Amino acid sequence: MEPPTVSNRPDALRTAVSGEAREQAVAPPTQGGEGRRSSRVPVVLFGIPIHVVTLDEALDWIAERGAGKQPGQVVTSNLDFARLARLDPEMHRIHVEADLVVADGMPLVWLSGLFGPRLPMRVAGSDLVPRLGDVARARGVSLYALGAAPGVAQKALEILRDRYPGLRVAGWDSPPPAPLEEMRHEEILGRIVDARPDVLLVALGCPKQEKWIRRHREDPRLPVSIGVGGSLDFIAGVQVRAPKAIQSVGLEWLWRLALQPRRLFGRYAGDFLFLVTMLLRLFWIRRSPLGRVRPERRPERRSVESLGGAWIELPPLRTPAEADEFLGRQAAAAGFVVDVSGRSWLNSLELGALLGLSRRGRVFLAGAPARLVRLIRLHRLDRFLRLPESSEALGAELGGAGPSGKQPS
Repeated sequence: MEPPTVSNRPDALRTAVSGEAREQAVAPPTQGGEGRRSSRVPVVLFGIPIHVVTLDEALDWIAERGAGKQPGQVVTSNLDFARLARLDPEMHRIHVEADLVVADGMPLVWLSGLFGPRLPMRVAGSDLVPRLGDVARARGVSLYALGAAPGVAQKALEILRDRYPGLRVAGWDSPPPAPLEEMRHEEILGRIVDARPDVLLVALGCPKQEKWIRRHREDPRLPVSIGVGGSLDFIAGVQVRAPKAIQSVGLEWLWRLALQPRRLFGRYAGDFLFLVTMLLRLFWIRRSPLGRVRPERRPERRSVESLGGAWIELPPLRTPAEADEFLGRQAAAAGFVVDVSGRSWLNSLELGALLGLSRRGRVFLAGAPARLVRLIRLHRLDRFLRLPESSEALGAELGGAGPSGKQPS
């Protein structure tokens, strides 16, 4: 027998949203407001983009998105997510297409300074969700929880509501365990839509929760959605977090391993092997010969522009502000041909700018020396950045990109 679905939708919180208001709500945020981070260029670490934000900035962005009824996806990523993204193209694309990706792991923070701007701090989901209760109350934003074991989501939200009087709880739902393809999506969506939450907390475990959000993120009826993992378990007291002293030195993973060795040993061993392998390969690529640029891989600027493409020279980017300014200068085109023939290396921010550009249209790297080709392929970024073998191949692809130049899914 299937376990029953646990669901709750307080009628008092079912506020109607007019069609006109909803249309305005889903419009993309403009750049410039504090907390509006969707246009910020991420850094790329071990193949995945991570936005350079603090916990307060992430909370402010989520609250603004929720208050504006804007759909979106927030990924709380860590080293294990990076390993999964390398193995699973769908998980990789989820990171690239997400509206906000935060570093839920100290190794990403510690190592970020080796490859570009250092991440300011760890933005753990287990810190973000409890703080979100306070911010949501202040902004009048309602929360809805999907997933976790029966009773856990309800208890977690009730604890937050008691902790922050006035917090609007739109509801909770704990569907019976099932593979993603076998979930009763329409029933689950119907309950969420009826509750009309502003922020959706999805606790289905990785990568199921990230894939569930991506599957439905184009539905304008859904709010901004966050994969929160075991954060609801911590709030409800089902699991115990490490003491603050252990958290502060970045050893929370060791605490969790001590509590759940059978479940976590294989995962952490795989993550450690992934990290060591990536660092060694990056070191080897950095020290390898640059390599000559093959003439046939360097198209002429005039031929690119005659096909409706935009010819771009990638400048050195050292700060997020420089990267934002670079990306803001690029107008729509059938495709973007980025000349990297004069570059010997690309830092994490420059890779992030190229990924940001790929969300606007096809990106072709022209004149990439062998070292950069190896760097791009190590990070699996050739899934999003094209490395044409010749000017003729580039011309054929660019000519077939169409007026919008959008990448296929």
